[in-house]
Amino acid sequence: PFTLNVVDVSRCQLLGDVPTVIQAGSMAGFILKTRGAGPGTLTFLCSNNAVVTCDIENKGLDTYSIHLSGTCVGVVEVSLLWGGFILPYFPIRVSVCDARLCKMLGQVVATRSANVGELVTFAVSHLQGGEATLSVTIDGPTAQCNVEIAETKPSTHEVRFIPWELGEHTINVKWGTQTIPDSPIHINVGIGGGS
Repeated sequence: PFTLNVVDVSRCQLLGDVPTVIQAGSMAGFILKTRGAGPGTLTFLCSNNAVVTCDIENKGLDTYSIHLSGTCVGVVEVSLLWGGFILPYFPIRVSVCDARLCKMLGQVVATRSANVGELVTFAVSHLQGGEATLSVTIDGPTAQCNVEIAETKPSTHEVRFIPWELGEHTINVKWGTQTIPDSPIHINVGIGGGS
């Protein structure tokens, strides 16, 4: 006679989203439940442990708390294994970015002023910031401005908007989930030639 351990990774359940973008110097976590998956050990695999590290805490009752930490800018593939078998939804691609390495460029950034009805443009450089999504909001005194974002060359996006209200406007720029240096900036919108 012999003992046969059966592992069924399809019974593993993720609670929360597995992060696909992490800021360097921060961590993101989720919960894994292994009830009904059979006996096993939880293992983390990463294509480059210098970019992403993992802390696994056994919370008891077949529940694990998993925290991924971004240590430096880069892109890796990560997997979780239960009993030596890769869990569903894995492997995943994780990008570690660093908003602190991005910068805003342009006249409006330098002068902190613009004119009503006139096109305003500025650039966001993320050459060393890794891979992430750029998000920009511009809040006027009573409403948000419509914003257009276009990648004009590798690692640089151009941001365009037309302010339609007089007064202070706030420009908020994020790379991934973090605000970049010099953001938010406040600009004064005065009377200009636009109508």
